[in-house]
Amino acid sequence: MMKTIILVEDDSGIADATKLILQLEGYHVDILINGDGLLEDHTLPDLYILDVQLPGVSGTDICMHLKKQERSKHIPIILLSASPHILKIYKDACADIALEKPFPKDKL
Repeated sequence: MMKTIILVEDDSGIADATKLILQLEGYHVDILINGDGLLEDHTLPDLYILDVQLPGVSGTDICMHLKKQERSKHIPIILLSASPHILKIYKDACADIALEKPFPKDKL
């Protein structure tokens, strides 16, 4: 069965490029431009990739919410940010790993 990734990224260029990279590796990728729906009941993926700066609820707030929920706390979360402070940000948000934009495709 194909693994599913939810990618929350409001920059369509980054979202499309990331989706293509992941699809070529055999993943099914659902793109959301904001993560508001992730605060409610939703179909759980195998991985979340969240941009930190999103319209509405931030990626860090979504991450903290998901990690506090019994049903989703075990799912890995990658935070993406152009901020040079991403290493502190992702630890504070309880994410599993962080990537600073722009990132090479082999890091993903």
